Amino acid sequence: MRTIFGQLKALAGSSAPLLLEGETGTGKDLTAEAVHAASPRADKPFVVVDCGAVSASLIEAELFGHEKGAFTGAGVARAGLAEAANGGTLLLDEVGELALELQPKLLRLVERREVRRVGSNVAIPVDLRILGSTHRALRDEVRAGRFREDLYYRLSTLRLRLPALRDRPGDLAGLVDRLFAQHGSLRRFDELPTADRSVLQAHRWAGNVRELRNVVDTLLERDSTPSQAATADLSLKLARDRALTQFEREYLVHVLSLSGGSVTEAAKLAGVSRQLLQRLLLRHRLRGNRHG
Repeated sequence: MRTIFGQLKALAGSSAPLLLEGETGTGKDLTAEAVHAASPRADKPFVVVDCGAVSASLIEAELFGHEKGAFTGAGVARAGLAEAANGGTLLLDEVGELALELQPKLLRLVERREVRRVGSNVAIPVDLRILGSTHRALRDEVRAGRFREDLYYRLSTLRLRLPALRDRPGDLAGLVDRLFAQHGSLRRFDELPTADRSVLQAHRWAGNVRELRNVVDTLLERDSTPSQAATADLSLKLARDRALTQFEREYLVHVLSLSGGSVTEAAKLAGVSRQLLQRLLLRHRLRGNRHG
C-alpha cells in the first residue's frame, strides 16, 4: 500500500486514462476520488457513471445525454454525465459491465473526447480525465470476446491494481482503528476482546474493506446497546425489538460476507427479493456492491 500511495501523486498529475483494478471492496472508488483531488482538475466536477447499476437500455442516454423526442419519455433535451464532467474527471465505475454494443461509443469518447447525444449527429467536445474501475480481469474478458481490445488498451494507458485485504493482514488493525475513528469512537483494535480479534484476524474478507466496515459498524452497535442502568423501559416488547434489530443486522452482515458483498446473491441466500434486502441494508446503514 505504501508503494501504491507513492504512485498516486504521479498518476494524479497525468491526463491519460487510468484503469483501477481490484476485487470488490478494495477501495477503487476512494482511490479514484483521491486521484481527482490531487489532480490539476480538483476544483472541477468529479462525476461517477455506475456502469453496473444502470440498465443497458438506459446507460447510453445516462452517459451521453439525449435530444428531445429521442425516445419515449424524452420530453426535453438533457446533457449526459460525460458533459457534466466537462473540465473535471469522469469515473466509469465497473466499466467491465458495459454492454458490448455500447463500447464503440465509449471508445469514441476516450479517443476523441467528444459525445453525441442520443438522437443527434452533432459531436460535442468535452475536456475531461477518464478513469475506469473494474473487479473483472479485463484481459480475460477481451479474450472471451466480451470486451473490446482497443477499448481495453485505451482505458489502461495507466493501470493500478489494489490488493485484497487478505493479502495485507498487517493493515487490519490500523484499518479497524481508522473505521472506529470515523464513527467518533476512541476504541482501538488492541482493546477488543481476544475472541473478537481472533475472528477478525482469521476471516478471509471476501468483501474486503467494505465488508470490514460493515463488521465494525456491527461491533459499535453491539457495544452501544443501552444497559439496564441506562434505560427505565424494560418491557418485553422493547427487549424483543432490540434483540430482533441486533439479529437482523448481524444476519445481513453474514449473508453479505457469504455473497462477497453482492446484494443480488445475498438476497438469493436470504430467500427474499433484492428490493427488500436493499431496504433492510438501508435501515441498518449497511452497503453491498454497487454492481451486485
